[in-house]
Amino acid sequence: MGIGYIGTLGLLKTAKNRGTIGETKPYILNFMKSGYYLDEVLVKKFLESVGEKL
Repeated sequence: MGIGYIGTLGLLKTAKNRGTIGETKPYILNFMKSGYYLDEVLVKKFLESVGEKL
């Protein structure tokens, strides 16, 4: 079908790069508070890659 898979963090990164959102961290923290599991090391590396801090 030609549809790519980017995942939740990839979607947030795309939204930030396009200027749709200013920061990804609030969304990630909200996901985690809601019970969505994201590995803390992965989150830290991701946030660093988009210029944010945990």
